[in-house]
Amino acid sequence: MAQPCELHSLWIGPHLGWLEQLGVASWLAHGHRAVLWTYHPVEGVPSGVDWRDAREILPESAITYHRFSGSVSLFSNRFRYHLFQRHGATWFDTDVFLLRPFTDASPYVYAWESADSICSAVLRLPDGSSALRDLLALTDARVPVPHWWPLKSRIAQRVRALTGRHRSAEHLEWGTFGPRALTEMLGRHELTGRALPQESFYPVIWTESAMFYEPHDVVEARITPRTIGVHLWSTSSRIATPAIMEKRNAPLPAGSWIATQCAAYGVVPAAA
Repeated sequence: MAQPCELHSLWIGPHLGWLEQLGVASWLAHGHRAVLWTYHPVEGVPSGVDWRDAREILPESAITYHRFSGSVSLFSNRFRYHLFQRHGATWFDTDVFLLRPFTDASPYVYAWESADSICSAVLRLPDGSSALRDLLALTDARVPVPHWWPLKSRIAQRVRALTGRHRSAEHLEWGTFGPRALTEMLGRHELTGRALPQESFYPVIWTESAMFYEPHDVVEARITPRTIGVHLWSTSSRIATPAIMEKRNAPLPAGSWIATQCAAYGVVPAAA
């Protein structure tokens, strides 16, 4: 019988949020070894998680924050690409909630999040793959120039770099180093055909994340026999609508899908 994969993730900040606690707790409950890379001690991490020093992969000075949202998503994506280069790792964002063990041993693991975008929340790329090579080149560049930009924009970026006026990583659009880059690079190297279907991990898209706070059956209607886990979209909180943020910060509605999962795994949002 195939064994559950070892799952890796990164956390930057003093405390793991309750959605992330729920995700990691589900990994452990399904028999996974969970490895959390951090730069400093983190509170609220479920018992049983293995800690690793993130400096083994990239120095703390490399951390960048998105200027618009304050998110570390751009850096987090760069970090996972370097992780793949050094370890045969399977990456899960901490807010990916597992419904059953993940045992896929394929060298490439990723899934569609929409009809035209592959998400980086669940990811495995083998060291030496052409797609990983290009992702590292883009995210490590002092002057990032995504190849999908219009020619005029690419030229302007290179010209402005001569006087230091180029757009640095933290000024790029949301998702530039994540889903956009991943989808483009996989397509460039004819690897999108390996992608798992959207229902595998993204039966609820981020704009619908308020659905988690509705009655249990509303989310269950989206789950199919091919659903392995559910991305809870905590990392989209910086760009979430006020309505979604209000639901996340309020007491969980009794009978909601998310309240049911928290009760099952002993996660108390108010305590987090």
